[in-house]
Amino acid sequence: MSRLIMICILSFIVLSANSSISAYRVSNEVNLSSVKYDDDIWRYAKNSKVTLYPQTTLLLGDKRANMLQLNSGLKIARVSSLYNSHHIAIKMKWRDLNRTLLPTDKESDRYDDAFAIEIPIDYSEPTKLPYIGMGSEDRAVEVYYGSTAHKRDRAFISEGFRAIKNTLGKDKFNTTIAYDGNSSWIGVLTRPLDDSHIDLNQSTAFPLAFAIWRGDRLNRAETKLLSSWTPLVLRKGDVDNALISELSYTPKGSMKVGREIAREKCLSCHILEHNSTAMSSTIMRYIAPNLSNLGGYSTEAYIKESITDPDAVIMDGYNREAYPKFLWYSVDENGTRHSNMPPISLDANETKHLMRYLMSLKRKPSKGE
Repeated sequence: MSRLIMICILSFIVLSANSSISAYRVSNEVNLSSVKYDDDIWRYAKNSKVTLYPQTTLLLGDKRANMLQLNSGLKIARVSSLYNSHHIAIKMKWRDLNRTLLPTDKESDRYDDAFAIEIPIDYSEPTKLPYIGMGSEDRAVEVYYGSTAHKRDRAFISEGFRAIKNTLGKDKFNTTIAYDGNSSWIGVLTRPLDDSHIDLNQSTAFPLAFAIWRGDRLNRAETKLLSSWTPLVLRKGDVDNALISELSYTPKGSMKVGREIAREKCLSCHILEHNSTAMSSTIMRYIAPNLSNLGGYSTEAYIKESITDPDAVIMDGYNREAYPKFLWYSVDENGTRHSNMPPISLDANETKHLMRYLMSLKRKPSKGE
């Protein structure tokens, strides 16, 4: 009986979403625009656990980097936040025993450790949040990026990979990253509550997502670790319950039935689980997104939409010239992109079971993570 209870507990941990992050309000006299990671003011802020998973839906043309990514473990970050009437500061801390610092005086084939924090421009409809990988068409995000190679620090508005719409000036934000001397990186973002694109003064809670690049794992561009959308609560009491509920919902279907449906409907194109045999197949690797960590960084609403309306969010896929046999979308005579995946019709019960299974697809914790 005790073993059964433990299995149920572990299943809940695997399926449950990240907990909410509670921001702590400080005096307007505190200059949050230049707060440092080790400033004493952070002792008032509560740490929340956020899990980041290896992004496997799209890989690089670098075979070694891809194999390191596919075999990468998850990362736990501790996130806290401070705010006042003028600014908000967000701090994330993650363990890294193999920190990577790039030489600053010359080009290098090494890659830097880095982090990013992403906020949707519009989150009024919790079921229509952008794709976490740099947003999606007509669903823009602000991305704040900080790295150990500080000259690369930047912020921009994006509507998908390779679709940067606007660059934010350095006067609009500040990102810092530091090693704490205790085997962990700490990244801090500060930005005004209102930056003309997103007015957080109007919010009781808003979603944000986190990314980490590990230089020792050859991470860059798409190969990174990602969290799901996680709610940050600014004002307790009158919280946006629709947003909180959407981002914390756990599907109630049958894992076994959901796996059977996925094998029937999805397995001909997608890699579903971390299976080295399947992933060694060129066709299986490139024909469609690898879903082996899908549940780690996707909401249930996003997955449902991708199944019933694949045209809603279209990923670029691989280089169309280098991989002409593996096109993820086609272009009609009007220049409009259409996913090469057909819509899939499911009844309510099938949907419930399939969501339970797909949301479980994520790397399991191992010792030291």
